[in-house]
Amino acid sequence: MHRMKKSKDLLKKLLPVLLVIGVVVILIFLVTWQPQTEQQQYKTAEVMKRTIEKTLEIDGLVVTRSIDDEDKKVVQVFVNENDIHDIAPEEAVTLHIPALDEDVDGSVYSVSEEPRITGDTTEYEVISTCDTIPEKLLNGMHVEWTIVLGTTDDEVLAVPNSSLYKQDDQYYVDRVHEKRKVFLSRLGVDKTIQELEPVQVTIGFEGDEYTEVTDELKEGEKIAVQ
Repeated sequence: MHRMKKSKDLLKKLLPVLLVIGVVVILIFLVTWQPQTEQQQYKTAEVMKRTIEKTLEIDGLVVTRSIDDEDKKVVQVFVNENDIHDIAPEEAVTLHIPALDEDVDGSVYSVSEEPRITGDTTEYEVISTCDTIPEKLLNGMHVEWTIVLGTTDDEVLAVPNSSLYKQDDQYYVDRVHEKRKVFLSRLGVDKTIQELEPVQVTIGFEGDEYTEVTDELKEGEKIAVQ
C-alpha cells in the first residue's frame, strides 16, 4: 500500500511536466510542419553587364586549291544559307586540327555564290587559308573551323540563354525571390525559400551563351536557369 501511494504521488508530480512537454511538442510541430516534403531549389544566375559574342563552328576538310597561282592546302567548309551573309573574305578564323592536336590561325579567302542543295538545306562553300601550314597537314584531314559572327561593341545587360523561355511569341525569364525561414525542428538552421516571378523581357543581341535584354531587369538580380 505504501509503495502504491508513493507511485501515485510521483505520477501527480510528473503529470504537469508531461503536459507541458506535450504542449511544447505540439507547438513545435505546428510551427515547423510543411505540407510539401521538400521544396525545389532552383539553380540561379545574376543579371550582369558583359560583352556578348556569337560564333559559328563547322567541321571542315583540308583540300588543295590554287591560291594566287600556287597550289596550297586550304580548309573547305560549307556554311548554311542562314549564316552565309555574316561571312566575308579576310575575316579571321580559328582552325583546330584534331589529327595533329594543333591550333592554327587563318582567314577567309573566298565565299562561293554557287549553292550546294541537300534536301531542304542550302549551303555555300567557304575557303580559308592558314597563316602557317603545319608540316604534317594532309588533304582530307578534318578541321574544326570557328569564326566570330559578331560581338557587342560595349558591355550590355545580359542573361544566360538557358534562363530564357518563350510563351505566345514573347520572351520571359523567372526572377528569383529568396526568403529566409527558421525551422525549429531543424535546430534553428536557416533555410532559403525561393519564389519565382515570370518577367517579360525584350531581347537584343543573341550570343553563344548570353543574350542581351533591354528592359525590365536590373543588374544584380537573380534569375532561374535550366
